[in-house]
Amino acid sequence: MIALLQGTIAVDGRDHVILLCGGVGYKVYGPPTVTGAVGEHLILHTSMVVREDPMTLYGFVTPAERDLFETLLTVSGVGPKVALSILSTLSGDALRNAIVADRPEILSRVPGIGKKTAQKILFGTQRQAGSRAGFRADHAVQRHQQRRHRHAGRVGLQHRRGPNRRSSPAA
Repeated sequence: MIALLQGTIAVDGRDHVILLCGGVGYKVYGPPTVTGAVGEHLILHTSMVVREDPMTLYGFVTPAERDLFETLLTVSGVGPKVALSILSTLSGDALRNAIVADRPEILSRVPGIGKKTAQKILFGTQRQAGSRAGFRADHAVQRHQQRRHRHAGRVGLQHRRGPNRRSSPAA
């Protein structure tokens, strides 16, 4: 697996760069942050995606951005193009905040993502929270989920006991 490339930009395309590293040109797709002038030095943290036909290299300016990309790929139905579209539309912080706040409408702003897909992405990434570096620093996700579960438990308990009943019988 290719994890990092360091070299000179040979071509700066619309959605990719060709990075010349030791005489070999690597075509690396990435979000708009992966850009530069021809001849400029660039370091990219990469994620290599192997499908049935092509092997495609995706590059990111920071390891955290790459980790978010890889986390998105773990969600069923989200491929590299959708994950890249998300990271091209939303900043890493905006994506993390949407996940923490459980706000599918933020993800729905991304071209090609509807409400149902946004909810699926939120569910899938919330399950991954804490296990990937892209989310490791954001413990707010876990705290938010714990609060929701505690609240749901209290509501269920109150419903079972009835609104005017005490939690323990009087002695």
